Amino acid sequence: EKDGTFGSKLHPEAGFAVDAPATAPDLHEMDAARSELLTRWSDMHYDPVQDPEAFEALDAALQKSSVECASAAVLSAYPDAATLVLKENEDGENQYEIEKILDADGNELADTEDPDFDIPYGDNAFVQETVWMLNPADNGWAADRAVITKKMGTKFAAVDLKAVLASR
Repeated sequence: EKDGTFGSKLHPEAGFAVDAPATAPDLHEMDAARSELLTRWSDMHYDPVQDPEAFEALDAALQKSSVECASAAVLSAYPDAATLVLKENEDGENQYEIEKILDADGNELADTEDPDFDIPYGDNAFVQETVWMLNPADNGWAADRAVITKKMGTKFAAVDLKAVLASR
């Protein structure tokens, strides 16, 4: 029988999730780890008796670290960024260069054609030099992190910044 009072039974509330911002990665720590890999890579690259399998594994680790550093630096400078668009260097240098940075809706946040383009981290060329380590002939670094396309003979990589850092 109901007497008009509220019961003391607990009712589960509708579930909801709050997207709390993830802790920003420590760029200096990431850069130091990448620099260590780069030193080992350089030593092994020029070693006449290098172990090809060990070098391949080290190269893959350096490319992964490079895309992570670049992504973290871009997100630090452009918190609304979602995609880093890379373009294969057309001078035959077998490397990528930054083309532009897009938000989640595909709007351009920055373009390297803009003379004021800058990602303030380390020295001014840090992010550009970091993406130079991504090999257009080896898409292993892009797995679940970037979409590779080819337009008129030139490769492009649309790097999903959040996916890159989630895979760290």
